[in-house]
Amino acid sequence: MCLDLEHEQVIDFAQPINQGVTADRVAQDRRGLRVREITFQNPCDGQIYVYLTFEMTLKPGLLVLLYKTRWEIEKVFDETKTRLQEQKSWTTTPTAKEMQVQFVALVHNLLLLVQACTCNRAWQMSLKANGNRNASNNWKPHWSKRNRRSP
Repeated sequence: MCLDLEHEQVIDFAQPINQGVTADRVAQDRRGLRVREITFQNPCDGQIYVYLTFEMTLKPGLLVLLYKTRWEIEKVFDETKTRLQEQKSWTTTPTAKEMQVQFVALVHNLLLLVQACTCNRAWQMSLKANGNRNASNNWKPHWSKRNRRSP
């Protein structure tokens, strides 16, 4: 797609939402279709992102925020499908679907917790095997019954 620059939009840097926006251009293709190109440099890591949209009225920083939020939502769905092999919803109502998503997220976080505890236990055992006297023989997670105080 070949685009011809129509004009460059003025960016209001006084608006905090526009922090990081470096360019806001409107271009047109040969058929007369107008496209907005927003260039954003992440202030945290310096990474540059270019967004294309047909939306001409919203502030450029707000569009960047909307795209970022949408991308994060897409990543959650991708994680659900790839790591937990959850391919479809079991339910049909919105409330039940929300409950399923919360359940899948809970299971995912529990699996991460189990993985972290397993890794920590293996690390403790390797310290003990290598002669580290500070390695605990009875390592248990902080929520175990052994560590709970009686009321």
